[in-house]
Amino acid sequence: MQKEIIPEEVSINLRKDMERIWDIRKPYWYPLFDCSREDLIAFNSEYIESEEKLNDIITLLKQHGVEQVTEFLETGQTYNIQVSNLYP
Repeated sequence: MQKEIIPEEVSINLRKDMERIWDIRKPYWYPLFDCSREDLIAFNSEYIESEEKLNDIITLLKQHGVEQVTEFLETGQTYNIQVSNLYP
């Protein structure tokens, strides 16, 4: 899977935007802490380890016009990943 590294200064701004948009007020975010938004969904690692379920997620993302996702790691690194390159 190819990942495009997002520079730190861009990553910081993306994280701030995510915290604002997702109503993040804790070190961790939904589903580990409650959120006032009702339009978020989270998948645990066991769920997406199924190739069939991951393909369903990829299909849904593409149906909504999403071609790229952003991965925020706890280490602070941030990546862009093409939806077609997602894997568990």
